[in-house]
Amino acid sequence: MDENKNGVSEVFFIYYLRDWLLEKLFPNTAKKQKKTESGCTEPVPSVCETVPDYDFISALEAACKNVEPDFIRMGQKLEAVYAETSELTEKISETVRHIGGESDENLLVRVEHLTKETLENLGNCHTRVSRSLNHVKAFIGHLGELYTLCAAGKKIATFLGVVGFNIGVESSRSSESWNMFNVVSRQIRDLARKIVTIAGSIRKDAETTRAGQIVLYEKISDDFKQLCSLTDEARQAVQDSVREIEQLMAVSVQTLEQAGVHSREISGQVGEIVAGIQIHDSMSQRVNHIIAALYDVGPLCKENSEPDRADIAYSVVSLQSAQMKQIIADIKLCYLKSTEAFGRIHSEIDRLAYSLSNFGVGSGELGSHDMFLRLRSAMLHLYELFTQGNILAERIQEMAARTSETADRLSVHVEGVREISFETHLVSLNAIVKSAHLDSKGRILEVLAHEVKTLSDQSDRFANQVSEILEAISAAVRKTGIHSQNGTKERPCSRGAEITLESGIQDISEVYDKFKANSSEAFHHSETLKTAISQMIADLDFFPALVKELTELLYRLEDAEALLHNRKEHKTATHGAEMNTLAKRYTMRQERNVHKQIVARPATDDDESHPSLPRTPGG
Repeated sequence: MDENKNGVSEVFFIYYLRDWLLEKLFPNTAKKQKKTESGCTEPVPSVCETVPDYDFISALEAACKNVEPDFIRMGQKLEAVYAETSELTEKISETVRHIGGESDENLLVRVEHLTKETLENLGNCHTRVSRSLNHVKAFIGHLGELYTLCAAGKKIATFLGVVGFNIGVESSRSSESWNMFNVVSRQIRDLARKIVTIAGSIRKDAETTRAGQIVLYEKISDDFKQLCSLTDEARQAVQDSVREIEQLMAVSVQTLEQAGVHSREISGQVGEIVAGIQIHDSMSQRVNHIIAALYDVGPLCKENSEPDRADIAYSVVSLQSAQMKQIIADIKLCYLKSTEAFGRIHSEIDRLAYSLSNFGVGSGELGSHDMFLRLRSAMLHLYELFTQGNILAERIQEMAARTSETADRLSVHVEGVREISFETHLVSLNAIVKSAHLDSKGRILEVLAHEVKTLSDQSDRFANQVSEILEAISAAVRKTGIHSQNGTKERPCSRGAEITLESGIQDISEVYDKFKANSSEAFHHSETLKTAISQMIADLDFFPALVKELTELLYRLEDAEALLHNRKEHKTATHGAEMNTLAKRYTMRQERNVHKQIVARPATDDDESHPSLPRTPGG
């Protein structure tokens, strides 16, 4: 009797468990069966036919399958972003390296050397111009000396004329003396007039040249003072530029280092995302294991199953619920990490492009305080000062040339004075001889003749002094640097240095224009990348959708788990043999961790041995 009662109870429980599983896990099948039972037109399906519910399993499989294209697209876009980011990093590094890298061939090093060399050349130029002005001042002084000396020459001529006149007067006292000194008197007066004429010409040329040179000298001196003042300002500007260059070189090295840091950070974040999207493979395998375990529940519900089948079913379903919770948690974590990683990549790209702002470049445009512009302006100022220095030098050389021409003309006059002095000397000697023939009657004429000789000597000294002054003027002219050793004109401010400076300015312009173009390209490239990354962040919305879909399936599984828990015969948490069978399927660390946590839960009743779960194909 008891055995029959137990048999009825067992059959009743089997049908009750079947109906509950159908309703909770497989609602479509349950509705269909209820309709069939109420109509009594179709046979009641067995538990084997309804477990597992293919709608539930198909939905779970579809949830994983449907997101596969999203993961593939995400991986492809991520690969493209990584390649473009690497290209952007290299572009920025190359651009900065060309401006201020460690090589001596880079622009900033060349400019630094050029500016220092230019300042040195400009200083030498000013020194030479200053010396030339001193020499100009010297030959202006010599022209003044010559002007003063001509007054002495004119005085000699005046005395000589007076002596000649007196000889004429004295010789008129007798016919004999008249015959002897009349011609001498006339010759002396003629020589005196010649000396006056020559001295006047020398004085006039000297005065005219001196007056003109003084005006030019004062104008050039004023211009030179202004040039020196401008040079001081330019030197300060260039020195400031050189300091900026040194700072810029330091910044360029720092920028290169930062580019490396940003690049490594981007690589690290890409690695985080790549590691995260591997969850698709992990999720697929784990879902397959869950489906396989749910298939295992079916045989437990057969009419000839062991009495503790509800306990085993509960343990299996409970474990699969925990596995699904872990999958959902991992997907949420992957979504969070991917979003954060993309955000960091976005920020790093922003910083990478922003690093160019250290060079005064913003949004690819020229900044108002761009140090390259100031540098180029300072270099152009130096170039203008070189030009002004050469103009001053040329004006000095023109002054020297005119003075040299004056000296050449005056040299001809000096030769005339020497000839007159020589003739006067001969006339004086002739007069002395003639006066000796007159004995006492010719004493006055003899004195006058000796006076003529004295004046002749003075005129000779005058000629020598004029010659010395002219030689000093010529020496001063030569010292102005008007001619080089081979006789060609030479510029105090080196044309070679000017050409080098001009070439340097051209280099700055060309390299800077290229730098601006590359910087603008890098900036726009970074903006495009940031837009692409923002879109990728938006495209991650398939993660929340997947979580929502899996969560709805989890709720259905948890409902089944709850009902099984209420109807199981023993309060046993797990069944060792069955759990070991499930554990052998695991390929993921996450699955093993969840399994250990479930198995480790304390049991409220004594554990008993249960039949092992049958293996599914491929399990």
